[in-house]
Amino acid sequence: MSSSPDEVLSVASALEMARNALDSKVGLVWIEAELFQYSGPHASGHYYFKLRDQDATVNAIMWRGKAARILNFDAQDGMQVLVQGRFDIYSPRGSLSFQVEAMQPLGVGSLAQQFELLKQRLLSEGLFEADNKLPVPVRPRRVVVITGQGSAACADIVSSFEESEAPIDITLCYSLVQGAQAVDDLIDALRTAVKLQPDVILLSRGGGSLEDLWSFNEEKLVRAIAACEIPIVSAVGHEIDTTLCDFVADYRAITPTAGAQFIASGWLDSLQQLSSLRHRLLAQSPQSAMQRLRNRFHQAESRLAQAPIDALAQAKAKLLRCANSLLHTGPAVVLADYQARCRTLGARLAVANPQQLLDRGYALVQVEGQEGYLRKASEAKSNAKLLIQLSDGELRATVE
Repeated sequence: MSSSPDEVLSVASALEMARNALDSKVGLVWIEAELFQYSGPHASGHYYFKLRDQDATVNAIMWRGKAARILNFDAQDGMQVLVQGRFDIYSPRGSLSFQVEAMQPLGVGSLAQQFELLKQRLLSEGLFEADNKLPVPVRPRRVVVITGQGSAACADIVSSFEESEAPIDITLCYSLVQGAQAVDDLIDALRTAVKLQPDVILLSRGGGSLEDLWSFNEEKLVRAIAACEIPIVSAVGHEIDTTLCDFVADYRAITPTAGAQFIASGWLDSLQQLSSLRHRLLAQSPQSAMQRLRNRFHQAESRLAQAPIDALAQAKAKLLRCANSLLHTGPAVVLADYQARCRTLGARLAVANPQQLLDRGYALVQVEGQEGYLRKASEAKSNAKLLIQLSDGELRATVE
């Protein structure tokens, strides 16, 4: 018969020893696993699910208070995750479980999958509908900017507002924009911004990777933006970056600078109109009218001073033209012109003188008692008496 054992433990004591050994020997560890039978929180607020891989499965628990701090993404059944925690033994049932203290999606691929899953779920709820969006004021007077302190995005936004010269009162509300605490910090900043009662809230940060921008994909922040009663302009990342905050915001700008320019753009037309009115008022002011009259007086004064000189020059020019005209139309010139014309007419008369024709052997024949000279023999009738004029006298004849 065997001897009695030196120490006999109860089941509870044995399990407590095993529990302590697990805690001291294994302690806090990271596990890569698949979420299995994961369906969200229990009625108590705690999460009960399993972690598994191809070789083993273990029960997992995430307590309500811990989940509120660490669950910053939309976990789904079947998702690959990294979890940190400790093994524990539940004495009443003697069951082993893994108590989760941290959890994150595994890799960019999982983040992209998580992004699409949450996007589709929120889309199905109508959170991104245009009817739910608030109109952004055309000419806001007060704007609260939520952004990282000392960030390039903050500097770009301030510079853009200053360059626009728009009469906008800018309040900077700083927040963490990356990391585990960023979501809660952004929500707190949003609450602070709402209390200031601005016309517009500009939510902004610079570009980055999907992991860097993940805070702006968190469901808590997206729902806070959707519930906000003040218009929100989302200007997160660069043109290629898209976050769920962009979908739910009342307006999405592709960069922080573009967000500031959009908010100030409504003032540009008004400022241009004011500038035009200012120039018109200045042009119609008494000072401007006096200056125009002063200019006209100086111009008239200059013309008066120049008028005698111009008149004298014109008179001199007219005298010169008259002198030249007299030189060309004096008495001698006129007489010579008339003599030339007389000679021309005399020559023409000499050519037409009938006597010259008679001297050349021609004769002029006419019927007595009739005027005009005969041109053809048929013009003289039989027995007509003719008068023939030659160069040295006249002859009479009768037509037979």
